[in-house]
Amino acid sequence: MPIRFIGRAAKAIGLPKDITDHRLWASFANTLNKWGVPLPTIQKLMRYSKVETTMI
Repeated sequence: MPIRFIGRAAKAIGLPKDITDHRLWASFANTLNKWGVPLPTIQKLMRYSKVETTMI
């Protein structure tokens, strides 16, 4: 079900048809980083156990 939801949502707002949940998740983290949100905060929001994973 989540994949279909993502596809419908992407189409509704004009995103590419082949967008993935992983790409959206990474875009979320990148946007937070660009806004100056501290890495430990992004790490918690992304539910990563290691800050190194967040830094990727």
